[in-house]
Amino acid sequence: MKRRLNPYTFLLGILLFIILFIYLIAFQVPLGKTAVVTTFGKPVDVIKDPGLYWKAPWPIQEVYIFDTRIQVLETKMEETYTSDGKNVILTAAIFWQIKDPLKFFTSVGDKESAEKKLISLVRNYKNTII
Repeated sequence: MKRRLNPYTFLLGILLFIILFIYLIAFQVPLGKTAVVTTFGKPVDVIKDPGLYWKAPWPIQEVYIFDTRIQVLETKMEETYTSDGKNVILTAAIFWQIKDPLKFFTSVGDKESAEKKLISLVRNYKNTII
């Protein structure tokens, strides 16, 4: 007995393949964000306008998307001593923004690394001033 291939199953497979392929070669830049496109790990393009864009599949090109709006970072409460030896508990709010995504990508890399560096800088300045 011979089994026939269902044409709907075949069309569904083709449709699924097309959707997955488009997912590999397309990316979206939302409003308020920018993208840095790298080819083999080296930055080649910065996209600042929102929209749908095309790229080569993953091993060749990768896309890193950064939020260019103002970011708010609040430090934990820390106990520190003043110059006259008194104890104070302080917290700090840091407002920062990515102005140059290419420079940010090459020097810092990602948001978590930037926040760690900012917290360290603020802690040093805070202890120096107080």
